[in-house]
Amino acid sequence: MENRFGVKDFFLFLFLGVLIVMVAMAMVQYDRQWTQLNVIKQELSNQTRDLTNLRQAMAGNTFGQPTTRAVGDVMPGFTNTQQSRLAAVTELPGYSAGDWMVQATATPPPRLTPLLDSDLFGSRIGEYIFDSLATRDPETLGFVPSVTRGWEESADGNTVTFFLRRDVVFSDGVPMTADDVVFTFELTANPAIEAERARVYLQYVDKVTKVDQYTVRFTFKQYYFQNFEAVASMGILPKHFYEKYSPKDFNNSVGLVLGSGPYRLQTPTDWKPEPGKPLELVRNERYWGTRPPFDRIIWQMQPDPGARLIAFKNGETDRFGAQPEQYKDLIKDPNFMARVADYKFTAPDDGYFYVGWYQIVNGQKTPFAHKRVRQAMTMLIDRDGIVRDILYGYGQVATGPFHPLTKQFDDTISAWPYDPAKAKALLADAGYVDRDGDGIVDGKDGKPLKYKLSYPSASSLMERICLNIKDTMRRGGVLCETEGVEWSVLLDRIRNKQVEAQLSGWGGSVEGDLYQIFHSSGIAGQGDNRVSYASSELDQVIEKARTTVDEAERNRLWKRSHQILHEDQPYTFLFYDDNLLFVDKRFENINTTKLGLNASREWFVPADKQKWGK
Repeated sequence: MENRFGVKDFFLFLFLGVLIVMVAMAMVQYDRQWTQLNVIKQELSNQTRDLTNLRQAMAGNTFGQPTTRAVGDVMPGFTNTQQSRLAAVTELPGYSAGDWMVQATATPPPRLTPLLDSDLFGSRIGEYIFDSLATRDPETLGFVPSVTRGWEESADGNTVTFFLRRDVVFSDGVPMTADDVVFTFELTANPAIEAERARVYLQYVDKVTKVDQYTVRFTFKQYYFQNFEAVASMGILPKHFYEKYSPKDFNNSVGLVLGSGPYRLQTPTDWKPEPGKPLELVRNERYWGTRPPFDRIIWQMQPDPGARLIAFKNGETDRFGAQPEQYKDLIKDPNFMARVADYKFTAPDDGYFYVGWYQIVNGQKTPFAHKRVRQAMTMLIDRDGIVRDILYGYGQVATGPFHPLTKQFDDTISAWPYDPAKAKALLADAGYVDRDGDGIVDGKDGKPLKYKLSYPSASSLMERICLNIKDTMRRGGVLCETEGVEWSVLLDRIRNKQVEAQLSGWGGSVEGDLYQIFHSSGIAGQGDNRVSYASSELDQVIEKARTTVDEAERNRLWKRSHQILHEDQPYTFLFYDDNLLFVDKRFENINTTKLGLNASREWFVPADKQKWGK
């Protein structure tokens, strides 16, 4: 019997196809409408709250009442340098608010929910959204008020009392009070919350007490050199928003984001990382401070660095963080440089790049548990060659975890040299020699010494470095396999200690604390001692340094910790790199400070040069 496809069948299938397309389009439209309805609903709720606050203020007859100090002003002896600098920008010739700042990056951060974020990009986003009690002055490097009017410290440093401003509201219109400060630290201290990284710095906090509606007191168990910084620099979370979530729901979230800073997300609950989808911050209309210069800050997601450069050249983005090879070539291009300004700078909080040698993987010791093997690995990496040939001189070889611009850095330490012959001798001491004449060193079990070096796949710079390391390792008889992994996937593997060696980087601090990364207590759970390095001497030195009041003695101890890490090589400290940035010349007031470039909130675009959002 013959099967025939007739005209009626054709039209039936055509009709079904059209119907499926229409249903799909309707679903897409419904999703868009639902998202927009959520935005509208959120805005209506915020406006209702604003009206309620206004009625309460009018009922209390707070308008026009004389005060000895204007509400929100700082206390005598304090200056809100941050707001003073921002206010001064608005007085500059040609200043105009508006426009957007558009940039591109490789991938979105894995999550934006505060306390849980664990990558530098996510932390940088948080700085636009959350306010802290105090912030560093970019010139003096000392702390100045942010959402506080000032503070009082006890003579022994074991208590500090903060006096909050009374004009700070969160982006949904709810005023910030002492209850929010207490809630933030109680949430962080809750062991059910996956905030191990933040808790490390708060272990000496004994209690946080609400003195009154706008006064909060911190009491410490003992002196710790970062006690003040730990509590003063943490972003304050709104109690009314976050208390609705159980620890489990909070831990599983990726985009619960609501703060009091100059920018906000369109909606505080709906963000999630989506490859290719821009990450967009909008101006917080309820921001208590000086209005920020840009109405939106946008990050386009573009994994390919070449495509990011093309987008910048075409004027599709406003700033471009260049890789060394790109920077070297671009500054020689007169047509390109006529439209952009270039900035090469370093800062004490820049951090470093490293290769981490995992001593335990899947519960089993690796060859890197042996110090001689780790030392040999470092001597098989040509760090001078990497700085010369891959960074093109825009950086310097690292000797440890402290940046050379900090007081903790020990400048008497000389970097381990690139020396394959000495590396082979160290490997032989550890039991690894070429037993079969194939040029590869083998362990006592006859297995060749080999490992997999993982790196973020979106970074072509890291790829080049890994390939260089693979080549120099082979010269020392070690097999290195390189593996580029998408960042969020790699981060999960790192957390679960499922990598053998990792090329990555850490951000720095004006005065850093090594406890988080190198103290043995950080090996367990989600601690940041991912390579499972343990040294009782280093533990003791770190613990003593953290509780030493005298700065000179404290820095002597930090230098000793630098020496121990240099000897033990749990990481191969690769290099401190220069920041290489291009910015469209329509942006003005970009200046250098002791912390690098001034904050982008101090930049602006004159009205006649604005191009976005019109």
